[in-house]
Amino acid sequence: MNQGCRIHLNTPPGVAAVNGYIVYYIDISLQGGHAAATVLGVAHPWAFESGLIGVGQDEINSGLDGTVQGTTDPVQEFLNIALGKIPGTYSYVYLLPGIVTHQGTSPVTGDASRDITLALAPNLLHGPIVTKPIG
Repeated sequence: MNQGCRIHLNTPPGVAAVNGYIVYYIDISLQGGHAAATVLGVAHPWAFESGLIGVGQDEINSGLDGTVQGTTDPVQEFLNIALGKIPGTYSYVYLLPGIVTHQGTSPVTGDASRDITLALAPNLLHGPIVTKPIG
């Protein structure tokens, strides 16, 4: 799973502005029946605004590298806290497109290309499926 944060960088005069994302690559799994997540890495893909070509690519990469350095630990800590609040033990973990806000048959909302819901299911589906929007 990857989940990104859109950013816009203003650049010096004469250099095209930049649009990009900070993307965290996250593995969500079950450990001892509980949801767990591991931050595998972070990236910062970007492009000059409106497809323009510009100078300063090394400086932009360096600036973005500096911005994302040290951010994986706080993201990991947040995930540990958020997933640790989900009660119960489960046998299956799924990532579903869209946002599901209630257990059962609640309607799916959001953008399936950007929003995801974590669904946890007990063994043989003998209990309720717990969903948690994460996107």
